[in-house]
Amino acid sequence: MLLLLFLHRPWPRPPRRVTGASSGPAAAAAAPPRPLRRPPRGSPPPPLPSLPSPCPPPSLPPFRPPAPRRSPVPSQRPRRGPAMADFDEIYEEEEDEERALEEQLLKYSPDPVVVRGSGHVTVFGLSNKFEAEFPSSLTGKVAPEEFKASISRVNSCLKKNLPVNVRWLLCGCLCCCCTLGCSMWPVICLSKRTRRSIEKLLEWENNRLYHKLCLHWRLSKRKCETNNMMEYVILIEFLPKTPIFRPD
Repeated sequence: MLLLLFLHRPWPRPPRRVTGASSGPAAAAAAPPRPLRRPPRGSPPPPLPSLPSPCPPPSLPPFRPPAPRRSPVPSQRPRRGPAMADFDEIYEEEEDEERALEEQLLKYSPDPVVVRGSGHVTVFGLSNKFEAEFPSSLTGKVAPEEFKASISRVNSCLKKNLPVNVRWLLCGCLCCCCTLGCSMWPVICLSKRTRRSIEKLLEWENNRLYHKLCLHWRLSKRKCETNNMMEYVILIEFLPKTPIFRPD
């Protein structure tokens, strides 16, 4: 019985060899991987494959940050070579020529026109009214209407501020002995403010019209015609014309 069971037991079949049409990529994929052969002991390792050597990078100079620029100090001047000395000499000659030309133009310009005060009250040399009569030397330079309009603006400014100065002057004179002269400070400050307002008004008139006509109005101190005291007058100066035909 045992012998029969032993004989009927299925034996393992040997693996089939794939030949012919069955050999292909599918068969190669299905085949088990072959074990790698180890080199015998004591033999040197196989040489590594040689790789192509890369190109060496181009040699560049080392990076240096730019030095900070220093602003030249006016007191420290750089050393001047012969070229700079020649340039300075030419520059000085040009300055001398321009200065001489300006002096020549001022020399041949007519005398300024003086507009004096004609009021009956004068506080610290400033009259309460200026003459509105058109001077003959301004004929052909400015219209009489413009001249009278400018003088009327100045007179209205004086009419507004000068009565206040007169009141403070009277109060200062009455209290001068009690205050040891300190009561005169308000009228002095008010007179300065009145002069500044007139100067600003004349500057506005110059920028508006008279600079275009080569004229310049300003407040100036002059001696009185009758005595040696000083008074404020309006001085009308003639500006030299720009020489447009002179080369740069």
